[in-house]
Amino acid sequence: MKSAENQTLFEEMIMSELSGNKLWKSILRNMNESASLKEETMRKEIKSAKIDANTQNLLEAIYLEEDREASFKRFLESQEYKALFNEILRQTGGNLDAKICEVGAGPGFLGVALTKSGFKNVCMLEPNGEWITGTGFISNIAKQHGVSIWNDLNKWYDSDELYDFIITKACVHHFGNVSKVAAEIRCKLKHDGKWLMFDEYFANTAEDLYLALVEHSHVIKYGQYEWPYSAALYVDMVQLVGYKLDEVLPTRYENNYIARNASEKVRLSTLITKLTKVLIRLRLTVLVFGLERVMDKFFGISRRFRLFTFPQLLVFKKSNIVFPSVPSNKLPS
Repeated sequence: MKSAENQTLFEEMIMSELSGNKLWKSILRNMNESASLKEETMRKEIKSAKIDANTQNLLEAIYLEEDREASFKRFLESQEYKALFNEILRQTGGNLDAKICEVGAGPGFLGVALTKSGFKNVCMLEPNGEWITGTGFISNIAKQHGVSIWNDLNKWYDSDELYDFIITKACVHHFGNVSKVAAEIRCKLKHDGKWLMFDEYFANTAEDLYLALVEHSHVIKYGQYEWPYSAALYVDMVQLVGYKLDEVLPTRYENNYIARNASEKVRLSTLITKLTKVLIRLRLTVLVFGLERVMDKFFGISRRFRLFTFPQLLVFKKSNIVFPSVPSNKLPS
């Protein structure tokens, strides 16, 4: 009898696994990185928001509601932007003449806002030129404020422009090959340039990853491509090609405003902010990140207890490397 029950349980487990594999195979194969899909998704969400308050709240949280002008104005006045501006100003040492390019600028709010706040040399790279999710709406406004927009990746890479700072915000997890793109971006930085990687999409375990995909509003429902990594993996993939991690700002620092426009006070934010500022002055944030990473590797850290391994900002500095010579017979003909 017991053997029959075990056999039944085993068969049910196999059927459940097959069903799960079939479902996830479909979800994963359906994910697509496409400007037109993003635009179509947002148009559907804007339509849905007229009758669904939750969807409207989501669109407002990411500044993608139907009234584009109102979205831009809200972003400019948000705590999120104020925190971003202050942090970028700190990273540039207060130099408003620093040459900045926002890579993966999306609708382009940040680049234009930085110019309106005093930065003089800002450009944006965004291959999506759609009206809502790309640079369509912002293009004329950007031109008025002297912000150049690059929609052609090849032209941007082929240009001789070099930057003091590359900025990305919730962008790197869309790269098909993070290390390759990081290497290409490195070629666009000046010799002492930095990459400010804000607000990435994180998953530290397999369970985290699949749950993140389920919880994302547009992955399963619309097939949008989103792929989280652990903070440690972001760091390894970027450092592999010639960068050095220079600073880390943890979650809860400054009430999480750097990553999102939080409306409520984040627990322990004041204490963590004070401690982080001390670590910044002592240049110890990278060391603390490394210690937390080691603790996670050997003991495992629950997401709710993560600080530096669930960061709001990773700062990478271009490191010096010696490229190998390339024989002339291997160059393209």
